[in-house]
Amino acid sequence: MLILNQDNVLINPPVEVSRRKGRVWDKKDRCSFCNKDVTNFSRHLIRNHQVEESVIKILKCEKGSRERKQLIDILRKEGNFSIFFENKTRPVQRPTSNSNKDYLPTDYLPCKYCKGLYLRTSLRRHAKKCYLNNEKLGTVRYASEGQTLLAFTESRKKFLNRLRLKTEVFHTMHADRISLIGKSDPIICQYAEDYIRKHKRPHIKNLVANKIRELGRLMIPLQDIYQINTILEALKPENYDKVVSAVRMISGYNETDKTFRAPSLALHFKTILLAVCSAAKTLIMKKDPIIPVTNYEQVLKDIKKFCELVDYNWKFEMGSLALKDLTEKCTTKSKKNSSN
Repeated sequence: MLILNQDNVLINPPVEVSRRKGRVWDKKDRCSFCNKDVTNFSRHLIRNHQVEESVIKILKCEKGSRERKQLIDILRKEGNFSIFFENKTRPVQRPTSNSNKDYLPTDYLPCKYCKGLYLRTSLRRHAKKCYLNNEKLGTVRYASEGQTLLAFTESRKKFLNRLRLKTEVFHTMHADRISLIGKSDPIICQYAEDYIRKHKRPHIKNLVANKIRELGRLMIPLQDIYQINTILEALKPENYDKVVSAVRMISGYNETDKTFRAPSLALHFKTILLAVCSAAKTLIMKKDPIIPVTNYEQVLKDIKKFCELVDYNWKFEMGSLALKDLTEKCTTKSKKNSSN
C-alpha cells in the first residue's frame, strides 16, 4: 500500500526516527491548536492553551493521574496524525536511528479510535485495548478501518460521510494500495454508491467492494506509467488509449496470441467505464466541491467525448477479442468436463 495526499497523488513521506542517546530530547509532537512542533507537549499545552476546552479538562484532572495522561495523549495523537498529509509520518513508537530495519510509511496505519499511527503488525493488538474503544464487536478489520481514516481527510469528510459505503463496504476491504486508491477517489466512490443504491441483495456489499478494487487496479498502471492520478483525469478523450492500455494490463492481455488471462474483466470494463462517466457527470453538474474543477462545461464535454469513444470503439479495442477468448475457454472447459 502506498499513501496518497489530498490531491490523490502518491507520496512517500519519511518516517521520523528518534536519534537520542541518553537523555537528549529530540522527539517532537505537533500541537493541533497552534500548528507547531514542540518537544515538551504537555507543558506546551498548559502554558500556551489554557483557555481551550480540552486543555481545561486536563487541568481539572489530578497531576499524574491516568485520565490526565490519556487526555494529553489524545491531543498528541490528533496533532501527529494531522501532519500525515503534510508528507510526514510520526508514529506513536518511533524507530531509533540504530534500528536494524528501515521502516516505510506503508508499515504504519492509524488506529480508528485514537488516530495514533502504529505498525501494521501491532495495530490490532493496540486497537483491541485502546482506551477510546467502546465498541463491543466481534470481528473488526482494524487495518481496513484505519486505512479508511486516511481516505477521510478534512476535504472529503462531508462527501464520504453521507455515503452508505462508509458503513457497509469500506470496512470489508483488504487494506492495500488498491483499496486506498478506490476509497480516496470521489468519482470511484460515487460510482460504487450509485451501484449499491440500485440493488437490495444482502451480499451486494462484497460485489461493490470488488467494483471499487477493479477501478483501483486500473488506476495503478495509469498512475505508475502515465502519471494520471485520478479517475477524472483519466476521463479525457486524449487519455482514452492509455485507459485501454491499462485495462489490457490488468486483464492479462497477450499481444502474441490475442488472449486474455481474465477475458470477462476486459469485456465488462466497457460497462464500468460508462457508469463511471455517469457518476462523474452527476458530481460535476451538481458542482460538488469534492471535484476540484472550475471550468465545468469543458470537463463535461471531455467526459461526453470519452463516453462516445468507449461506446463506439471498445468492441474494436478488446470487446470482440475478449468475447471470442471467453467463448473458446468456456467451450474447452465444457469439453474437458464432458470427457471426464
